[in-house]
Amino acid sequence: MRNVKPSVLQKLKRNWFKEAVAYAQAINRNPILKKEYQQKIKKGKSVYHYAIKEYLQQFKKKEN
Repeated sequence: MRNVKPSVLQKLKRNWFKEAVAYAQAINRNPILKKEYQQKIKKGKSVYHYAIKEYLQQFKKKEN
């Protein structure tokens, strides 16, 4: 599938996800922010995944 070129929309969404991962990693590295996020989520849930979800939701609102 080397010859298949991604569409403009695919490139855009990949970029959003790349930014979301960087955002989540930054939160995980900062102990103060990580503690704040742990208070937002239920016990046993991942701060990393919650941060990605939160970041991507801002784009979902723009699409609608």
